[in-house]
Amino acid sequence: MFDADMHPPPARDLRLERILVTLGRHTRDGVCILSTYTAATRSSRLRRSLGRHPDRGDAHQNGHLMTLANAELDSGILRSAFGQFPSGVVALCAEIDEGPVGMAASTFVAVSIDPPLVAFCVQNTSTTWPRLAVAGRVGISVLGEEHDVAARTLAAKTGNRFEGLDVTTTENGAVFIKGASMWLDATVTEEVPAGDHAIVLMRINELEIKNVAPIVFHGSRFRRLATEVG
Repeated sequence: MFDADMHPPPARDLRLERILVTLGRHTRDGVCILSTYTAATRSSRLRRSLGRHPDRGDAHQNGHLMTLANAELDSGILRSAFGQFPSGVVALCAEIDEGPVGMAASTFVAVSIDPPLVAFCVQNTSTTWPRLAVAGRVGISVLGEEHDVAARTLAAKTGNRFEGLDVTTTENGAVFIKGASMWLDATVTEEVPAGDHAIVLMRINELEIKNVAPIVFHGSRFRRLATEVG
């Protein structure tokens, strides 16, 4: 990532074209660093620039900034909105005193390469995570495209979540689902409260890439990857 001190001071009276060019120079891996331009005065300049170019999309109507369709963010609308973002599905499993414990999550994300960190979000009401969190090692399996049934089984409220699943367990107690795209052996390092969820940060100890196409969760449905683009 870029440090904010690396940004040159913005020029005066920037037009939209120069703003886009300048931001382009401060982009790495598809992420724009906008800290230099977050002051209210520069945001105002950007809005005025957009207003002078009515052919640049639907960010305004009749010279005024538009209002989005849903201003009341109830739980149903938010679930529908969050479901528009496609994600993978992981199984988090470990062997504890009572036997194997596991759960499925679609909130998994890579965080850092150095140190190697990943994270996922879990509901505060989860009764499974407190049992998993105390395990020294947790197996994270990125579920493969044939794991639609496995994902539902691991997310079930009752019954044996490992029924019909082919699993393997390491000597450290991490449990993995066979047929997955990747295995990560991880240790919990931190939990951060975040509204009705907690963000769980985990450090990767070991990993194994399986080169199996992953299953995708989108619009509350499990899907498979289609034809590659580009």
